[in-house]
Amino acid sequence: MKKIFGMISIMLCLMAGITSCLDDSNAEATCTYAVVSDSIVYTDTLDAVYDSLIHASLTTLEHANYTFQKSAEVDQSMTAYAVAKCDELAGTEFAANLAKAVTLSAIQNEMYKANSDFFTAKGITNAAGIGLHPFTVHLTLWNYSNQTAIGIGHINVSE
Repeated sequence: MKKIFGMISIMLCLMAGITSCLDDSNAEATCTYAVVSDSIVYTDTLDAVYDSLIHASLTTLEHANYTFQKSAEVDQSMTAYAVAKCDELAGTEFAANLAKAVTLSAIQNEMYKANSDFFTAKGITNAAGIGLHPFTVHLTLWNYSNQTAIGIGHINVSE
């Protein structure tokens, strides 16, 4: 009788342990993403002299070289599903940012505003005087938390 009672007790404990694991059926994740400019392709190679200033302007205007976070909760118990959902949300935001128009005048205005002394010393007295030509910025979206690239794209900067 003691053996039967002992076996029933053990079975009840095992069943309680198994069902307690099944109750936790949600997973959540928060991931950090980075949008990094890989390269800039200039239509006029002389514009490359302003490469670092263009990169800084793209960063200030949050078109490249910025980070953001996404959080998600899913009904599955594996964190990988929540991370995949975060990646999906980040990809949507990345695509929306790629669709925003970036103009040469906005880049030149930012460059001039941040470096007016530099341009004045070169005899350039306003942003339009910089004279940039259209260029293309190639970008990669990274899941910084997992160190994986999850998207690529480009923005064409023109008037």
